Amino acid sequence: MKRAARHLLGYPHPRRVPRGVYAGQAIGISTDEFARAKDSGVNFLRNVFPLLDLGWDQARCLEYLVERGFGQTVKSACVGCPFHGNAGWRWISDHDPDG
Repeated sequence: MKRAARHLLGYPHPRRVPRGVYAGQAIGISTDEFARAKDSGVNFLRNVFPLLDLGWDQARCLEYLVERGFGQTVKSACVGCPFHGNAGWRWISDHDPDG
């Protein structure tokens, strides 16, 4: 993500990103997982957390999706996340074998 942000800003490594130039990165962390909301660790990339700003937990996110006809949306997660349960690994195996 950092490499892509640098590229989009026009300052690929090893060029220095000037002070005050940054990209905003929206991350979908809900109130259930607020402890995961962290700074990016670099000055040119600023994390924002719209679900936290809205005060939405996972249940509200699901309600929102159902209200708009997207009730079958699968929970997002990185493919290699070690916190997948058996159902998560089964879904990946069945629906994204290349992943």
